[in-house]
Amino acid sequence: MDTGRGFSLIELMVTVAILSIVAAIAIPSLDTIVRGHRIAAVSNDLSSAFVLARSEASKRGLPVLVCRRNDDGSDCEDDTDWSAGWLIRATLPDGTTQILRVWEPPLGQPQLQGVATGVSFDAMGAAAMAADFSLQLPDCTGQGRRVISVALSGQHTVSREACVEP
Repeated sequence: MDTGRGFSLIELMVTVAILSIVAAIAIPSLDTIVRGHRIAAVSNDLSSAFVLARSEASKRGLPVLVCRRNDDGSDCEDDTDWSAGWLIRATLPDGTTQILRVWEPPLGQPQLQGVATGVSFDAMGAAAMAADFSLQLPDCTGQGRRVISVALSGQHTVSREACVEP
């Protein structure tokens, strides 16, 4: 009788076949989870920009703007495509501006559409205008789109919606 240790070739092949089947089932689900987390991360970043800008406006008693950044991140650029990133800019009492924070373009090349002029908060934390931002990945499926709405009060909400064709 053989008292050797280890697996036979048949046992190893059956184990590899079972693992392959389980992996084939799990990988598409993992991809969906990763895409969901990626879009959530970008919407959280933009949400945190609104919170920071509103807080800075109240703290400084000055207008603070969240806007689409230009290519080098040194100033705002009027465009509705915010996929290039965004920044927070304060207007000082002497009329000059100060960049408070800059966000790089998000990973995964999401389609982020917003207002061309940005969202400005006054010293009371109110927004100068209401605005909606739409965020989705190019291969968006199901309820994979996020809509960030900024109200005149300065409060914002994030909601999940069905994907739309670009």
